[in-house]
Amino acid sequence: LKIVQDESQTLAKQLKTMQKDQPNHPLNIFRAPSNPIKKFNKYRYQILIKGLDPAALLRKINLPLFWKIDVDPI
Repeated sequence: LKIVQDESQTLAKQLKTMQKDQPNHPLNIFRAPSNPIKKFNKYRYQILIKGLDPAALLRKINLPLFWKIDVDPI
């Protein structure tokens, strides 16, 4: 679990740093445990990005293979 928490914290910090370069598109970025936190014997964490265009930020980053993007079209 500690590794998953550390990885999510590192990626969230990286996204927040990159977001500062886009002052015209303010985003809220935070991380939280997934529900359920453990699935198929693997721990899961999520990074939530809320704003007008979060995809613009995600296009600029190379995510590790084990990360997955799920877009909620609200």
